[in-house]
Amino acid sequence: MKTKRFISWALVLMLLFTSTPLIAYAGGSELAQGEVKASKEKVSFDQTTGDTIIKLDVQGKDKITSLGADVILVVDNSGSMGGQSGTITYSEPCGGHLYWEESFWGDHWECDICERNYGSSNSSEPTRHLSDLQSDGSNSWTCIRQIQKTTTRIQLAKDASKAFAASVLQDDQNKLAVIGFSSSGYSNHLSSSNCSDFTSSLSTIESKINSMSANGGTSYTDALQKAITYANGRSNTNKPLYVVMMSDGAPGSSGNSANDPNWNGINQANTLKGAGYTATIYTVGIGLGTSNATALKALSSIENGTPLYQNVSISSMHTDLTNVLNAIAGAIQTTAAGRNTEMVDIVNLDEFEWWGFVDQYGNTVTPANATYNGTTGVITWTIGSTTEVGDSLYFKLRLNRQCLNMGGTYNTNTDVTVTYINVDGGISTIPKGSIGDPKVQTVAHKYTVTWNNYDGTELEKDTEVAYGTTPTYDGSAPTKPAT
Repeated sequence: MKTKRFISWALVLMLLFTSTPLIAYAGGSELAQGEVKASKEKVSFDQTTGDTIIKLDVQGKDKITSLGADVILVVDNSGSMGGQSGTITYSEPCGGHLYWEESFWGDHWECDICERNYGSSNSSEPTRHLSDLQSDGSNSWTCIRQIQKTTTRIQLAKDASKAFAASVLQDDQNKLAVIGFSSSGYSNHLSSSNCSDFTSSLSTIESKINSMSANGGTSYTDALQKAITYANGRSNTNKPLYVVMMSDGAPGSSGNSANDPNWNGINQANTLKGAGYTATIYTVGIGLGTSNATALKALSSIENGTPLYQNVSISSMHTDLTNVLNAIAGAIQTTAAGRNTEMVDIVNLDEFEWWGFVDQYGNTVTPANATYNGTTGVITWTIGSTTEVGDSLYFKLRLNRQCLNMGGTYNTNTDVTVTYINVDGGISTIPKGSIGDPKVQTVAHKYTVTWNNYDGTELEKDTEVAYGTTPTYDGSAPTKPAT
């Protein structure tokens, strides 16, 4: 395995597609490779209302594995990837090179790809359309004019897959399996021509990819069951396992079975991500809208609270698909510090009321990967893979009125733990003592008690009487004239 430090998938996609700033770990300390840290802290406390905002943090540092990785590439071969529905027309620079063409029809400079005539008056250099040329040196020019090209989704997927395979297998400790999937009726098209078990041979993988063609329906279930079969045959199960799956449609014979486990692959994906395999699953949508992407996204592993899913648009598929797969190829060179990471926090309901999940500014939000049980007070935060990007969760509690009035120090929770699969494949737990146990302190409300006689005259005034204590009258016995 190379000693080069690869940036993680999440960071690469951040650089490719967004300008989102990176998140620094709250503790500010440098983590060792494979280390996971978690913290719980009080962000704010309002002495008047009792409103309390709590922040949970989890971060880890990926470890460069010396074992290599086993990677399964799963490529949609359904009918929509080819034919008329799968045809793509796009524009890009020609990229051809100019040469001096001597012919019966007249000598001239010509592009070897688009065959454009770049002038015939001077054999030393072109004389026409000079703005569409890039000089490569003495008597060498590249045609950079925009030309239209026509191809298919399956062809672009094959090209990107071969580039991905070359990137993965440049490390001789990595192995790659490939699955081209589609189906017809009750049968799948998983055959030896478009599928290969784990191998380090690039030529073997390329031959399977070259044999792929678009035909039939889209069965995620069959594809991932095949992936399980390959995973079961691995020679070294300590190696990190990755599944990279791309598709241009929802599962089903015609994309209509997103909720059917016989088609949607959800059970197989959960098996691969679970104990015994602990696979990391990346999914890539090809021109998928929000609704059609639901089933594919559901198969993804979660990293720092976000599914490892990326959609590429059809209009930019000719460049973006390769970029995304290259990002994944870089990310698999390291093992996430924590996999299947989960934090469980139990709110102290004896003294606090639950007010909900919020953002860092206190605005109400609904996180996709966290739940709260109002009966038990249990917050379950499903983080997934924990990397250097880190993740945070905020929520709001309110100290009950009696505690607020009485004053004192109150624990915000009764327990908190983090569990995860570590870089060696074992189960690790971070206890409450290492995470943090934030408390709130409030000053008891004090009152002035005035003792009045029957006629309203003041007998005694007691000041600074703390809430919850019983005032005592120490003055003379009150009198009242007989009537």
